[in-house]
Amino acid sequence: MDMNKIGRFIFKLRKEKGLSQTGLAVLIPVTRQAVSSWELGKSLPDSQTLIILGEIFEVSINDLLAGERLPNEIKTEDPNSKVALSLVDEIILKGRVIKARTLFFVCIVLTLIAGFFIYYFLTSYNSIKVYKVQGENENFKTYNGIIISTKQKIYIRLGELIKVNKDNNIDSVKLYFKDKNNQEKVLYRDSKTDILITSNYGYNEGFTSDELKYIINNLYLEVNYKDKSNRMKLIVKKDFSNNLIFYNREKDLLENNKSTITTPLIYDKIKLSMENKGTKQDESYKLVVENDNENINIELQDRKLLIEVTTDDYKESWNCYLNNTVSIIYSKVKDNSQIDDKFFTISNDTKITKSEEEIYEKLTNYVNKYILNTD
Repeated sequence: MDMNKIGRFIFKLRKEKGLSQTGLAVLIPVTRQAVSSWELGKSLPDSQTLIILGEIFEVSINDLLAGERLPNEIKTEDPNSKVALSLVDEIILKGRVIKARTLFFVCIVLTLIAGFFIYYFLTSYNSIKVYKVQGENENFKTYNGIIISTKQKIYIRLGELIKVNKDNNIDSVKLYFKDKNNQEKVLYRDSKTDILITSNYGYNEGFTSDELKYIINNLYLEVNYKDKSNRMKLIVKKDFSNNLIFYNREKDLLENNKSTITTPLIYDKIKLSMENKGTKQDESYKLVVENDNENINIELQDRKLLIEVTTDDYKESWNCYLNNTVSIIYSKVKDNSQIDDKFFTISNDTKITKSEEEIYEKLTNYVNKYILNTD
């Protein structure tokens, strides 16, 4: 049987009767989609429907199955018509069985795929965490450390240890945390600080995943120098976790264009240095520095720090208010015209734009070089 030929014949007969697909479907009755499927050669009418179609179109079953009008001698009382109808029903039944099996197989495959993704999601969601590590006291500071935690491993890197006093030569360091019993557990002890520590989880070696929370909350660094021991508590803050179900690229790009301040200005240090190096005038301390083609005026009054830098080409100024947060008013003037001005507030966790970061970095360079003398 040629299903395409039968479909075209049904289409022709329907048009001859002036019926739409919906009109023919109502007469049988079947759905309009069923009629469309026959005419497209995608399926066959069953035996009972063929009989009804023969009556509607006034053609024999043999005509319908042949897909054309046969000569009269062929279609008169053909004893094989019942066999043909049975064959049609068998073909339709086999088609339905194949479709059912295919659908079942597809459902099984989709279920397995869905199960895999659910398992992967449950085992991977929020499984990677990145923490930033920083610490500072009167003698040493570190601010570029990192902890990466996964389900299998943890990576710890303290980063470079900076000496506030350059004469304090480091003999050795000890990185440790306090566990649930408030007992010290050493992560490493060495003469170097910028080394990578790794430990596996779940294999009865190193520290366990349960101890990560103690590392985050109770991480310490002990520095030994000149027969002295200096301890600082390190601040560990979460920076990243793969806990996003839907990734917003535009938002991520926006966030990536911002930076986090990791070296905030510390008022007490600036005040102490200005008291030692500056000239006291009324309630403020002033310091004037001439360097190359720059004339630098620095003034500290209460918690307000003013730095003015004058060159032959331009004049820059930073008005800083040093509280729990640092508020900065920046201005740049050239040829008596203001070419840049900004106001922004920062703290340890503040995200700032690239242009603000450049302004802040230039400010800290002047503070470190001419006030704190750490450059």
